[in-house]
Amino acid sequence: MGMMAIPGAEPVARLLLGQLNRGRLSHAYAFTGPRPDAQLAMARQLAKALHCAAPDPRGDSCDRCVPCRRIEHGNFPAFQVFGAPGESIKIEHIRSIQQFLAVTSEAKTKVYVLNGADQLTVQAANSLLKIIEEPPAPAVAILIARHRKQLLPTIASRCQEVAFPVASPQQWSEELKAAGIPAMYAPIFAHLEMGPQRASACMEGEGFAEAIPLVIQWGEEVLRHPVPAMTTLQTLLQAGREDWAIDLLMLWLRDLLLMQSGQEELLAFSAYRPQLEQQAKRWPQEALLFFLDGFFSLQRMKKNNLNWQLAVEDMMLRMPRQA
Repeated sequence: MGMMAIPGAEPVARLLLGQLNRGRLSHAYAFTGPRPDAQLAMARQLAKALHCAAPDPRGDSCDRCVPCRRIEHGNFPAFQVFGAPGESIKIEHIRSIQQFLAVTSEAKTKVYVLNGADQLTVQAANSLLKIIEEPPAPAVAILIARHRKQLLPTIASRCQEVAFPVASPQQWSEELKAAGIPAMYAPIFAHLEMGPQRASACMEGEGFAEAIPLVIQWGEEVLRHPVPAMTTLQTLLQAGREDWAIDLLMLWLRDLLLMQSGQEELLAFSAYRPQLEQQAKRWPQEALLFFLDGFFSLQRMKKNNLNWQLAVEDMMLRMPRQA
């Protein structure tokens, strides 16, 4: 699969191939948008095209030569990915980049990817800035972030932004189903803005299927039985689900609001319509808006080592209740 084969990213592929063919690749890119899977795939394919032994007439990778296969399998010494979405990028990651660039390689230009660059700590960002400005070896840096504004201005100003097209939830859902994600979950993953790789990881190792009933149970309990709801919340936030469980709760509450306003065609939890209908009759709109506003505020504090359990429990105790 070359750059042009990445679904929905053809304009990005044409831009990068044009720069590659003219020998005008930037020394640093900021790949921005809500699809980290597609952005990471594009970074990997760009590295392949740069090192491919038999590129096609457009300059795209063949995906069959030794360098292409080694990059795909993660054992090419001139390509490496650091970090992961949702994880804080610390100074240790930047030191690893320095070591990667310092090691001699048979390739002329190294490519390194910082996945989740919007989670850079200030110390890590300052250290990365020095590497971008004065790399110890010829290199292309690719920073993956949701929004350019989430990068420190000193970092963003030294990168060429490449904004990935945003697919509609319906388009995204169809892509996920084509990649093998079950139809009942695909709209949910699409609204959570997860690509096929991330969605598969959630299903296989992070207990996504088990989390859905817990979200529905929490929505049922929180109005009338706060103490059991706290236990349900604790179970939901276990087993590595912290990165997306709060987003799942927000999405459920958003669907309840849509049910109340008659916009059922926009539901993410469309496979769970009976449960949505029941809860939508019980939830006061004031309480829904209270939680949604609170969750948005908590998301902005994500970098601050937030204790999600305590923060949400505090909201539950303060929620407006019917007299």
